[in-house]
Amino acid sequence: MIWLAFQPIVPLSRSFVWFPHDKWWFKPFLFLLAFIVTTAPQWVLDIRDTGYPFFNRQYINIWLFAYERTDPLPEGTSLAQMWFIVNYDPTALFRHSVENIIQFSLKTIHYLLIWPLGLLAFAGITIVITQSYDKRYSLMLIRIGIYIAAVALTANKTRFFLPIIPLLVLFVLVFLFTIHNRFQSMGRYWNRVSFIFLVGLIVWILFHLALAETELLGYGTVRW
Repeated sequence: MIWLAFQPIVPLSRSFVWFPHDKWWFKPFLFLLAFIVTTAPQWVLDIRDTGYPFFNRQYINIWLFAYERTDPLPEGTSLAQMWFIVNYDPTALFRHSVENIIQFSLKTIHYLLIWPLGLLAFAGITIVITQSYDKRYSLMLIRIGIYIAAVALTANKTRFFLPIIPLLVLFVLVFLFTIHNRFQSMGRYWNRVSFIFLVGLIVWILFHLALAETELLGYGTVRW
């Protein structure tokens, strides 16, 4: 929604001139409306079954992983239980989160992305931070930071970080695009070096994807 607020106004056809499309809030409003409609199956059923929209008790993972507690939480609303967990031992929770963030940077990201794409993602993030880049990349970087900080409260499981993989891939592309442009400006020889590097990286990725496909075939024979 923040990204949409930054986008330039696009003229509409005469059929839609009555839309307030020249207002900064119009595109974020459309996005919010689409979000409410498309997520209706989730929040309608949650209200029916629990009385709350978007009912979620993932905060129990903090109780389980950060404090290693399995005993029941005190009775109360979800908000009261969440507040109890966060304030149970803030020092231990902070230490647990920092350890998970370090593990994500050193290990987990390299499981999620084929090596060395994790390193290239960090390189792309560095480029966005140190250079004047499109605001949208900064917003994506903020989202990645908030998401990692939130997940770090629970456990350093690879599947927990899957939602940010598309964003990390974009930062890989930022690095490759920047390096390619610089090589092109250095002459024909370096342009060929850039081409060979990109082809080698693509072959490396396809090789690992082929191995992953072979490994995943076994899941069809497992009796769960």
